[in-house]
Amino acid sequence: MPTEEKGTLPAAAVIQLTDYGVLPDSGADAMVPMQRAIEAASRIEGPVMLECQTGRYDFHPEHATRTPYYISNTASEEENPDVTKTIGILFKGMKDIVMEGNGSLFVFHGKQTMIVIDSCENVTISCVHTEYERPTVAEMTIEESGSDYFDVRIHPDFRYELEAGRLYFLGDGWRFREGPMQEYDPVIDKTWRIDNLMEKAVRVEELEPYRLRLHMEAAPNQVVGRVLQVRDGLRDQVGAFILKSRDITWENVGMHFMHGLGIVCQYSENLSFDRLNLAPRPET
Repeated sequence: MPTEEKGTLPAAAVIQLTDYGVLPDSGADAMVPMQRAIEAASRIEGPVMLECQTGRYDFHPEHATRTPYYISNTASEEENPDVTKTIGILFKGMKDIVMEGNGSLFVFHGKQTMIVIDSCENVTISCVHTEYERPTVAEMTIEESGSDYFDVRIHPDFRYELEAGRLYFLGDGWRFREGPMQEYDPVIDKTWRIDNLMEKAVRVEELEPYRLRLHMEAAPNQVVGRVLQVRDGLRDQVGAFILKSRDITWENVGMHFMHGLGIVCQYSENLSFDRLNLAPRPET
């Protein structure tokens, strides 16, 4: 343990994530090493810094913590009776800890609640960026519009499949067809909510990979060049969750995608959010 001088605050012990079995930019699953590092931090008396070397870390759901949490304004019991959350990084019952990312990128695979802080005091999340490997939002650009159909070009970052003439988007452990849709006009730089045209289509056919034709019952009145954006409407996870905690600080953090809802805080106090980037990464 670090020594402390009389009359000064104790220095923080430092735990390196790399000491627990994962290297940045390796592509290896960082889930278990992160769990081990947090467990080691919980056993230390006094302040602790959990430090991550700069780079990319991947978090797969196979070894994620699964815990039931009731979170405000998420899926109803009819929509999703199972309130179990798939948690990437869990701090529970901890005090005086800093997770220092040093600008690292944490990439979460599948649907996950990326960070949960439960029954904690004086926790800081610093200098880290979080992202989904495959976000539960898809985009398509309108390329042609006819009397009872329109053609779209699916953005190549997204996966899709056709089944019985219906269009589905899919990722690691999830698949959706229904959900909110919005339309974006790049000329005037405005976006607005519309009916889900995937659901309204009579039939969807593939003209070529990533170019689809949606057959409609009536004239679709779609404008070439506009972008349709659709997302999975089931709020079965959130971006991050803070519960029954106090003196929690997020600083220099980028939350570049969050499924369902953003950062949800319940029964907590003295929460500080400073210099957050809540937008897609420019290179994606």
